[in-house]
Amino acid sequence: MIHNVKLPTLTLKRLTDVVYLQMWLLRYASSTSNLDKSGCEGYLQRCPRFRGRHQQIAKWLWRGSKRRELLSDFSQGSQAEKRAWSGDLSHEAFALLNNPIGSVTPFFPQDSTPSWQKAGADFLRKFYDYLSKEELPSCFFSEPDASSFKRHDFISQFDEANNQLFICPVCDLSNRTQIDHYLPISLYPHLSCHPFNLVPVCSDCNSLVVKGDTDCLARASGIRRNLEDIFLPYQGYGLKTHTYLRVDLRQDYRNPSQMTLKPRPGNNLQECIDAYNDAYKIPSRWFDTSRNIQNQLFQQVKQSITAAKTGRASVNIFDVRDILDELLASLFENQGKTPQAFPMAWWLAALINQEIEPNIKNTAPIETEKFPFLVEIAGWSKQAQIQHPAYISNPKLDKTRKLRKIAAEN
Repeated sequence: MIHNVKLPTLTLKRLTDVVYLQMWLLRYASSTSNLDKSGCEGYLQRCPRFRGRHQQIAKWLWRGSKRRELLSDFSQGSQAEKRAWSGDLSHEAFALLNNPIGSVTPFFPQDSTPSWQKAGADFLRKFYDYLSKEELPSCFFSEPDASSFKRHDFISQFDEANNQLFICPVCDLSNRTQIDHYLPISLYPHLSCHPFNLVPVCSDCNSLVVKGDTDCLARASGIRRNLEDIFLPYQGYGLKTHTYLRVDLRQDYRNPSQMTLKPRPGNNLQECIDAYNDAYKIPSRWFDTSRNIQNQLFQQVKQSITAAKTGRASVNIFDVRDILDELLASLFENQGKTPQAFPMAWWLAALINQEIEPNIKNTAPIETEKFPFLVEIAGWSKQAQIQHPAYISNPKLDKTRKLRKIAAEN
């Protein structure tokens, strides 16, 4: 995530219950090849988390022919293989809940994949359909008097917990309108309703064109990443606090030749950044939309310059730096609230460093023609050029200074 996101307490409780239920039902189907409602009730009753609601859950399962059929198909595998497979899935799902380190194994169904495994994966995925299209019924939840949990509840809880985040936490470009499986549901069916794997994003970030089934744990080399090698949603921080965007403006201050996300000093996060770009094409998408970012940024720069010029005869290079630093501070403060604030802020920082700071430190008059950004600023402020105050000419004061020098020499 570019922006840090908080996992709502209610969402954590509800979806943790769902993860336990998914795994427990797989364990039940791993223990027998003859599913029946009373047997399911008895198996659920053995777990304190479901005791007292075991009959309702079994009734729900048997009421839906498709989900019951999928679980029944899963139960037809050999007991040893079923237990081993479901045990591995449980271990990974619970690890992500409690201690997200180590590997997670994707599920790649092949022609040779046993049908019982495919059915088990589809059974787990089916739970997300209930969350996104129907509801997760109240009998799933261990909290007394719990209500059903729907897509609307997931979104509203997220909005409330992240009430200062108004845009997509992944790309910083658009409003969030969809729910993304950070680790794709197609590859990780056991994480279909995992609280640490679902995050609201924009339609682009959840599209087949951008992310699709891209697995950020997969490297091009074939050597897989571990969970600690990637940024995970809700795990304490976002990229914006640990990285910066290097914007290369050496050829053209309005058209970057490159945008590169870099770890800030003291952070060894390049692997995480690479994984993030693999999945969501960030910062590649910023570079592809740099014309739009440019328009937004320079419109704000122009407004800031013209507003500051009002009531002044002119602005000098120190004034310009202060004006742009004020805008830069505003962009940093508005990250998460204003679309594109993250790339705009680092673009402006590069502009100030490249076009303004050298002229602050310069001991000679500014050669404006060498700094096209200053030419543009001069046009906005309706003055011939932007100059260092030490070299701003004033005929009346120039004459006075000459006379003062005579006094100093005598």
